[in-house]
This record gives sequence, C-alpha cells and structure tokens, in this order.
Amino acid sequence: MLKKSVFVFIVILSIFILIGSVSAATYGISNSTDSDTISKMISGKIPIKDNKFIKNGDVVKFRAGDYNNLKLIVNKRITITTTKDSKGKVRFIGKNKGIAINLKNNKNKKINIIGLKISKYDYGIYGKLNSGKISKNLFYKNLNKAIAIKGSKNSIVNNRFIKSINGLNIVGNYNKVNHNKIKGNSKENEVDFSENGLNIVGNYNSIYKNKIYYFNSGIYIQGNKNIIKKNSAYKCSEGMGFSFGKKTQ
Repeated sequence: MLKKSVFVFIVILSIFILIGSVSAATYGISNSTDSDTISKMISGKIPIKDNKFIKNGDVVKFRAGDYNNLKLIVNKRITITTTKDSKGKVRFIGKNKGIAINLKNNKNKKINIIGLKISKYDYGIYGKLNSGKISKNLFYKNLNKAIAIKGSKNSIVNNRFIKSINGLNIVGNYNKVNHNKIKGNSKENEVDFSENGLNIVGNYNSIYKNKIYYFNSGIYIQGNKNIIKKNSAYKCSEGMGFSFGKKTQ
C-alpha cells in the first residue's frame, strides 16, 4: 500500500513538473520588429509567436541593437533580458519622455530585468514590484528617475546609473540595494541639478556597497531597521553625502 501511494505521488509530481516546463517558454526579439508591435506582444495585446500570448514564467531575450522609443507595459511574471551574445548591446533609447518599462499591474511580482541599456526616457523602470530582480542594467541620461518602484523583497544589484536627476527611488520593505554605481550630473567637479542618488523609504532594507557620485544627497533613507553598510559617496553637496528621515537605524 505504501509503495502504491509513493508511486502515485511521484506520478502526480511528474505531471506538475511537466506542466510547468511546457507552460514556460523563451522568446527571442530583434529590432527588425517595430517598437509598437513589440510593446503589444509584451503587454499581451497580440500573440508573441505562433498565436501564443505571453504568460507567467516566460523569458523574453532581446537581440543586439537599438530599440528606439520602445515602451513596455509588463503585466506578467516574466524575465526580460538579452541573448547570450548580446550582453551590453541591447539599447532602449527614448525621446526624453515616457517610461521604458512600466510595471503597471499592482500585483506584479517576480519580474526580472537583466542586462539592458536604458537611456533618454523620463523614467527607466517605474511601477509596483515584489520579489523581483533588477540587475546588470545601465541607465543613462533618464530625465527624472532611472528606477522608481514601490514594493518589497526586491533585489536591485550591480546596476550602473549615469547622469539622471535621481538614480533610484524605492518605497517598501526587505529590499536589497547592493553593488550599484550611481553618477549624477557633474560640471567642473560640482553637482549640477542632481538630487538623490538613492532614495529609500521603508523598513528592513539592505543598502550595501553602493558608490554614489555628484548628487545633492548620495543616499536619503527613512524608516526602521534599515541596514546601511560600506557605501561610498563622492562629491555630494550635502554633508558627507548621506541624509536621514525619521526613525531610521
């Protein structure tokens, strides 16, 4: 009887694993497809390939090239990254307005954004996100905030930010903001219109080994039980580059 029960359990488990492997798919996208069509595929308005719509768990890999004025609305738990031979070569280039990647769904979770170059938008990544990963991206000359998200348990690591008014703005708890390099605008070694490199509001966040240059305040943080270790601020105009709101430890 026990052997039969174990056998049935293994069969059921195998079925669930098979279903999971079948349901998730990997899609390649190139800039030969126009930006409007790509946007509709990612948002789920039209099929992404072979009459299949984007689903939770899918991986979207962009091939090398410039994607001009591409604006994505992400509603599913997907990974957005590059093909293996396109690392550092996928460029989203805006027209100094709009949002490159809009996490519009207020239930967004487990979205991964890895290895992109995002430049000349109003916001690079904006919206609500929980348990997501934003890693190894370059944000360049975005007019407002390179990243502005609300959510918890996100990992924002190993990104570079260059010449944004604000680097990273996050509201939430238990987020990890580690090993990012953030440079504001600079003019003759003076801060030029840049505000905060990191702006963190929430509790139990980890801010570790970030390097911030040329901002008014390198790191502004407000909340309880936040861990701030081994960060560096260079040529920031306010104090030592760090400022704190109420009830921060």
